[in-house]
Amino acid sequence: MSLLKSKYRKVTNKRNFKFGIFSLISISTLMMGVSIPIIILNNTNKRLDYYNVFSTYDNALDNLAALGYAPDYDTTSSGGRIKYSSYLDGYVNNDITQYVDIRIIDGESVDRRSIDKLKIDTAILNEWEKGDAYKFDGILNNIAYTSMGDSSTARYDTPMTTGGFTWNEQVSINAGLMILAKDLDKIYNLGNELENRTNKIIEADIKRTTYINNQNKNTISNLSFGVLNSTATDSSEINTKFNFFSPYEYPMLYSSDPNKGIGLNFPQPKNSSFINETHGYKETASQIKGDSSSQLLDQFGGKFDYLVFSGNDIAIMDNKITFQDVLNSDITMLLKEPSKASERILFSNKGQWYQSAWGMIGKRVILDETVKFLNIKDIEESKKWNACPSDKLVRLEYKI
Repeated sequence: MSLLKSKYRKVTNKRNFKFGIFSLISISTLMMGVSIPIIILNNTNKRLDYYNVFSTYDNALDNLAALGYAPDYDTTSSGGRIKYSSYLDGYVNNDITQYVDIRIIDGESVDRRSIDKLKIDTAILNEWEKGDAYKFDGILNNIAYTSMGDSSTARYDTPMTTGGFTWNEQVSINAGLMILAKDLDKIYNLGNELENRTNKIIEADIKRTTYINNQNKNTISNLSFGVLNSTATDSSEINTKFNFFSPYEYPMLYSSDPNKGIGLNFPQPKNSSFINETHGYKETASQIKGDSSSQLLDQFGGKFDYLVFSGNDIAIMDNKITFQDVLNSDITMLLKEPSKASERILFSNKGQWYQSAWGMIGKRVILDETVKFLNIKDIEESKKWNACPSDKLVRLEYKI
């Protein structure tokens, strides 16, 4: 593959045409009657034979797809058994993306061999990995960032009070998408194309949460809702290995601010003394934990109207945990009406109800499932933000 075809597979915007030093030399040579290819460069230090995009973590794959793109490579999870989280089914283009069981940075070391083998031009990382960016100097041409709410720029800065606690910061998926859009605009010479696209996505998203919030206020304000994090690997552990994902992770569910969420409630524990940092009541804490699962059963027994059971993906995939196992467990005692457990517990997995908490498509999936589960009013389909169909996703291309 020629350098021109590999690095710049498609020239889509003549207005952003830029010459580098090699292009000037090439044109001068042409003027003297010697025919050689023109090599276009924006940065002569970049490795022009490296042209692939590599995404790490599902929120990076998610937000790329939300912007209309598929990476050339993506990191798999669970030792390669799971290519990507289940919530992304139908939103990824497997004709473009290959899934590899590697991480280009693991702990202290950079996997230069894999970067060279896969000819990675741009890596999509999360902001918490910025401290390792220098390790890629001279190895990666570009790094674009998104976020799991791992910086103040990707968190809401207005308080959210639920469950007897005020969460001063919560994950902002919208901000994480915007961070990525601006980085890609800059790297691929796209002007403000992706920033403008993201503004439209966010506008539609806010209109939807506002509608759900306003249309269901009387119903939702009285509902207590929880996402149970099960770490059980088989049915014998269901009663003893669980905690709750905190409202910090799900402002789209718990915030009563229509711009952020739909206003569900996380219940207060029976004893106010339980609300402390040790149990996860602090900024950026992802889980509410007891000293034991039995303590959680005691503190939150009979407190929930609805529960999502988010189980271990592999255990559920291998039928080591089933919905019937959950219905036969003590988990039902967390409900106000245990006899209605089959209607009040949504049986799911981490790939559907945890990994989804950090990506724009995941946010859409969570809202879709919640509206259906609770049987509440939603904005009409034509006014929702819809992700690009998987077969319409394309590779990232430089505009020159």
